Order: sequence, then structure tokens, then C-alpha cells
Amino acid sequence: MTVEQAKAVDAIATDSTTGRVHLTIADHLEWNSDHLVQLQEKLNSYLAFVESGEIHTAYPAARDRAVAIDLVLKYRPNAEADAFLAQVRSILEGAGFTFHYGPLQSGYANDNG
Repeated sequence: MTVEQAKAVDAIATDSTTGRVHLTIADHLEWNSDHLVQLQEKLNSYLAFVESGEIHTAYPAARDRAVAIDLVLKYRPNAEADAFLAQVRSILEGAGFTFHYGPLQSGYANDNG
């Protein structure tokens, strides 16, 4: 599953150290305005998944746990994406969630060296 499948949760797991439930979005797209719209739709679906309580049906281990949303990116965000992601972080943290984003373990595909 990927960012293009707005209604699907790409991955869900519990961090054994913190106990926090992590919902992960796998994002393989290069940055453009369509990408930002798709990402916003995916993030809205994740929020609905948590806020509706559907998370507890799909993943009972999430009950009474803090939730983090992790965005794993293939491509380094451009300036417009950085501004968008900063706004997302502010909104999500204001709602009580943790938000992280960054590259795959191998780094961003569009970085040189």
C-alpha cells in the first residue's frame, strides 16, 4: 500500500520501548501539487481511522495508547512540501498525535552522494 491508496493504512505497529502505536505512510512519489493533495487525503484518512475508533477494531492493541503518524519518504521534500509538512506537524501535535517524517533507511533517492 502507498500514499496513492488514500483509504488504506499502509502499516501499523506498536513500539515495544515507548508503547506508542505507529501508523506509517509509505510515500514513493516525487513532489508536485498533485502529490500534496494525495498526501493530505491520506493523512485525513488516517485521522478518521483513529478518531472514529476504527483503529481499535482493526488493531485492538492500540486501545489506551498514544498514536504517532510516520511518513516515510522516497524523495526529499521541496520547499512547498516542507511548508506543508510543518503545518501538518503543528496540526497533528495540537490534536495530541506525534508526527515524524523522513527518508527511507537508504536515504532520499534524489540526494547526491
